Amino acid sequence: MTALPWCLILEEQAAPPGGETARWFEDLVAGLAPRPLVLVYLGAGGAHGLDVAPAGGGASPRRGAGDRAAETRPPPPHVVEVIRLAAGERGLSTRVSPHGVVRPAVAPGPLGRLFRRDTHQAYRAALERVRPLLEAVARGRGAEETTLGLAAALEVLAGDGPHGLAPRAVFEGHEAAQLFEEISHGARGAGGLEGGPRYGPAELAAAARRALRPLAELLACRLPPAELYLAAGGGQAGLVAAVAARRAGGVPVVLAETTRALERRLLQVHWQHEALAAAQGGAVAGAELELRAVLLLHRMALERADLILAASEHDRALQRLAGAPAERVCVMPPGLLLEQDMPRGTRPDGSRPQVEIVGNLGPVDPLHDTRTFVRCARVLIERLDLVRFVAVGPLEVHPAYLARCVEEATLLGMAPLLRFLGPYRIEDVLPQLDCLVVTGLGGASPPGLPEALALGLPVVAVDTPPCRELLGGDEPAGLLAPPGEEQALAAAVVRILRDAELRRRLGEAARRRVAALPSRQLALARLAARLEELRAAGVAPAARDQAVTGRKAPG
Repeated sequence: MTALPWCLILEEQAAPPGGETARWFEDLVAGLAPRPLVLVYLGAGGAHGLDVAPAGGGASPRRGAGDRAAETRPPPPHVVEVIRLAAGERGLSTRVSPHGVVRPAVAPGPLGRLFRRDTHQAYRAALERVRPLLEAVARGRGAEETTLGLAAALEVLAGDGPHGLAPRAVFEGHEAAQLFEEISHGARGAGGLEGGPRYGPAELAAAARRALRPLAELLACRLPPAELYLAAGGGQAGLVAAVAARRAGGVPVVLAETTRALERRLLQVHWQHEALAAAQGGAVAGAELELRAVLLLHRMALERADLILAASEHDRALQRLAGAPAERVCVMPPGLLLEQDMPRGTRPDGSRPQVEIVGNLGPVDPLHDTRTFVRCARVLIERLDLVRFVAVGPLEVHPAYLARCVEEATLLGMAPLLRFLGPYRIEDVLPQLDCLVVTGLGGASPPGLPEALALGLPVVAVDTPPCRELLGGDEPAGLLAPPGEEQALAAAVVRILRDAELRRRLGEAARRRVAALPSRQLALARLAARLEELRAAGVAPAARDQAVTGRKAPG
């Protein structure tokens, strides 16, 4: 099969529909036209703006304004294939359109052949190759420890090499149970693991199955060959790209949106264990092990990439802390989604509406601390006249949290004044706001904040490193308040809305702060040129290539 120039991979669990990462990915796909490419979506599903049209006719494009339905549309002509892979408890499901087949790397069911002596020995040898990875999860890894020694384990998980194991076989059977027993008791040859036993074999096995088996299912699928693989997401997307690049002859791998992906994946593990504990009436063992596995896989992906995109200097620092090699991290801002001279909040006759609108952008979930915005809004109702509130962003990320926010708003008497709108496009929302309140606690740049500054929109934000980077300094571009303190946030909103001179001064500083940022179109054009340069360079560096499977690429 002839290799296509590009293969783009999106980790859907890290990219809620209508969120920042999904929008950036959609814009990137459009910006790479007319270069032929393949799109691969990893996860449990969920509609994105680019998908296969449903049978019986095409769906209309999702415009973002007022449309919360998960609509789909045909991919643009330069997208030659769209692939969806979802790995879960029931195994791997695939969906490929408009043509082609994603083939598992190995035949399923090798356990039935373990009665043969040679197959049994090969199975045990494969488990020994996976042992260092499981030991790293069991005992944790130091901040300076590399994961390059885990290449053989990655090869087994991917179903490559001479072992011929299906992904599920790595975690099932008597031999696997014995391995979990040995690792949990620190049995490693004549010595023991550092720190002694902390978890039983059942906890270790459960954590490994939850964190590693879905990855193994994905790695065992052979993606179409390409000349460059770009993965937007965390460990899953990055390692799928790395293995696919290895199979394609050692072509380059690029990672993007890694900080958001890691934060979201860690929180998903925490939320899942919270839900299990609530359902079972007590704590569920193994949460720490699963979190370690997520961090380890993320670092493995970073160390196997040739280029890692950072949205800002703060993002670069976070990626270095996560294990990214410094020389491979490149700061390339995603670009502004609107122009600085766009009129803000005006009617067709040029007048301003009488009701002031205060907004909050981002998924309704604990990471964006939407409940603090709800409580801040309740305080503001008592201090401001004619004010309304909107929470704009994906609603399906954490349904239980959304329900708590809606319930709290109702109990506080906010139902007529506060609306949860779902995902809208930033360029449709921001010009209608009178103040943006940022409550998110994550390390990535808050949704819509650079665009708000470009408009000169009054901004009140929690004092976190990414907000401080954009708003703080000798000439502040907005007001900062302590995280989680609705009274302080409300006081800052009242101050900024009642003081016209303060709004003018902050607005001018805000525009200057982001004046050097490119538009989204220009940023994507620069990124496409950088990717084209990397693709044209050919085979990836030998050091990274060997890290994927432990062997050099075929010459």
